[in-house]
Parts: sequence; C-alpha cells; structure tokens
Amino acid sequence: MEQYLTKLFWQSQEPLVLRNERRTSQLDGLEEFANQESRLLGHLLFATSGSSGEAKWVALSKEALLSSARKVCEYFQIHSEDRLGLVLPLYHVGGFGLLARAYVSGATCRLWENDWSAVEVIHWLENQQVTITSMVPAQVLDLCNAGVQPPSCLRALVVGGGYLEEDVLERMKERNWPVYVSYGQTEASSQIATGKDDWMDILDGIEVRSSEDGCLEWRGSNSFSGYVRKKNQEWSFDPVSAGSWVKTQDVVELSGRKLRFLSRKDRVVKVLGELVDVDQLERELREESGVAIKIVTLADKRRGVRLVPVVEQSQLDSGVFENLRVRSGVERLEPFCRIKKFPRTELGKVSLMELEGMVKEVLG
Repeated sequence: MEQYLTKLFWQSQEPLVLRNERRTSQLDGLEEFANQESRLLGHLLFATSGSSGEAKWVALSKEALLSSARKVCEYFQIHSEDRLGLVLPLYHVGGFGLLARAYVSGATCRLWENDWSAVEVIHWLENQQVTITSMVPAQVLDLCNAGVQPPSCLRALVVGGGYLEEDVLERMKERNWPVYVSYGQTEASSQIATGKDDWMDILDGIEVRSSEDGCLEWRGSNSFSGYVRKKNQEWSFDPVSAGSWVKTQDVVELSGRKLRFLSRKDRVVKVLGELVDVDQLERELREESGVAIKIVTLADKRRGVRLVPVVEQSQLDSGVFENLRVRSGVERLEPFCRIKKFPRTELGKVSLMELEGMVKEVLG
C-alpha cells in the first residue's frame, strides 16, 4: 500500500491493472495490452461488468483520480491530521480512491488486513484512531446488526457502491454513527455526490443534467478516459472524448446542486405495457416482510415480463410471507423461489446475473 502514497507512483506513467485475484480469468493478456497501448499511459484499470458478461475495464487517469480526491477532501475538509481507514479492496475504486485522498491531503492511511468482521473492525478503527473511512452497504448492515456504537474518533463513515436501505441508515443515525451516503461510479473515479440523507450534495466541479428519459448525465475533470474490452479474444481500447457528457442508467431527481437517486433505468420493466420499477418493488417487499427479497425478471410472451420473488431458505422461518399484501395487475408476483443463499460479489452485492441463472435452474 505504501508505494501508492508516494509522489513517484503518482507521477509514473506506467499503467496499472487493479487485480482481483479471485477473478484472474479476466486478466489474460490485459497487462501486456495496457503496456503496449500508448493512450493508457498514466492510467489505472478497474474491472466492471459488461452487459453480456464480457470482460470490461474502466480506464482512469491518475489526474482524474487525484481530481476526484481533491473534490472529496474539500467536501469533508480532510487534512494532514486525519487518519483514513481503508477497509475496501484496492481493486474497488472506493478503496483506491481513499489512497488518493490520503496522498493529496497528507493524511495518514491505515489498512485493514484481516477478513471482514464488524466487531473486530470497530476495535481496529478505535485503536488506529481512524477519523474517516468508506464502506459498502453490506458492511454497514453488518455494523448495524452488531448493535455497536461508533468509535469516538470517527467523524465520517462514507457509504458507497450501492443503495443503503433507509431503515439501516436511520438505525445507524440513532446510534450516532456519522454516516454519509454517496452516489458515484467507477467512471467518475468515485463520488459524484454525497450527503447525510437521500438528497446529496453534488461535488464542486461536476456538472450534471437530466436526459430526456430522466437519466443522469454528468461531466468533470474526474471522468474516465474510456473502456478496455475483450472481444473475440482480443483486447481493445474504446476512448471517450475529453469533456464529453457521461450518460448513466440511473434515474435521478435534481434540484439545484442537489441529487437524489431514484432507480436504475435497466430495472424499470414493462409488464402488460405498463412500467414497473423493480427496485422500488423490492424496497416495498423488504418493508413489509422485514427481510431482503430479490426480484428476478424473466421474459414472458403474454405479460412481457414475469416478476419472480426470491428468498433465501434461512428466512423462511421468520414469517416472511405473513405481512406481504397481495399484488395484482402489473405488479403481480410469481410464486416465491427459494434458494439456499443469494450469490454475492466480494463486496457483498447480490449478483443479479448469477441469481437469474440460479432461478432459471430451479424453475427448469
């Protein structure tokens, strides 16, 4: 980790592939390609998922990462007396972004090197006198369920990489955790907006607008340079124009320099000709049942899409079905599909692609 906090590293033009050693199949020939592609000089490559499961990497210049870091440091007033706690992997832009913030601010950085444990991490944060840390929603949920109080030294816990359920946020606030939610993308070198509730402050220097279909578009000096893709066993670099608008698949509401995330465009489906927000439906089911229920959407000739609710086997004794109201019409649910455990990424997100495959296998 220490080499990433030096001037030598940030001035170096050698490309760097941020490896997730558990998914080395996507790395074949990538480093050789990056070293030969002159347009990737001074870039870091972060893995992301393509629409068809293809190998796809986001190319971020060191200038973009440092620009993002300066914006975040300005928002949180991070300075040389701060201690940043790194509990995310470096191949996640939120993890590496924290190193960039330490570099531009002169803050000390501490690295959690053990397997994840909510209780042990609390003790570690206290012992290291960490003032600011970043986590994903799955980690925050573990802290919430552990019922622990925040370390007295901590002044900001920034949550990114996914949607934090409102009830979890409220429970954390009740225990006086200094939680900040954030909205961002790997393509944005980390955060675009952050705040203490669902109306987040757009970081300085980032322009935003809403497209005709309600999706967020943004641009700024923290923007990515393009995608590196593998097609037909060959790597290629698809650059984006400097200063161009980046269109997302996220439906948002904008008010001045405030942003509120609403849903993913690709999770709004048509059933019998009417739109159904799958993310919103999942949130309603969670509120009614008290447990996480995921919905898999399957193509259907008559309805357009079938909505298949999925629950983990371990939740069946918790009365999960007792408080669910019956839905009809476009929101009609198929019979529940029971699986042993939701497939998750290393950062705790449910892998919808893998879950869909499991459901199809169960349903035959």
